[in-house]
Amino acid sequence: MLIDYFKNLIILSIILAVIQFSASQYNKHNNYLKITAFLWGAPLFFFFLLYVMVNEGGIQTILPFTKHAAIGTFLTVVAMFFTLYITHYSINTIVIVNMLFLFLILFAYFYFNLYRI
Repeated sequence: MLIDYFKNLIILSIILAVIQFSASQYNKHNNYLKITAFLWGAPLFFFFLLYVMVNEGGIQTILPFTKHAAIGTFLTVVAMFFTLYITHYSINTIVIVNMLFLFLILFAYFYFNLYRI
């Protein structure tokens, strides 16, 4: 059991290290930024978390996990398109608007017990 936690920690650390390295190379090669965005946008974390969930809870965890991942992904896409729409504002405004959206979504999710659906 403990060995599974360490194995998952190592896998996640490798994924995050690759993304961090790719993002840090932006000044040398701006394509790395695009690669980083793709890796983040690709279902990399979904597959990892799905693997962890199935490993811990069995096959019956696939449906509820995927349903809530889809809700989160949809709201992330909404935030992305809204961010594209407001790119002419200052960076502070963009960050604040995104943080407000995040807090609003988190509040609604937990206040209305959406995790129970």
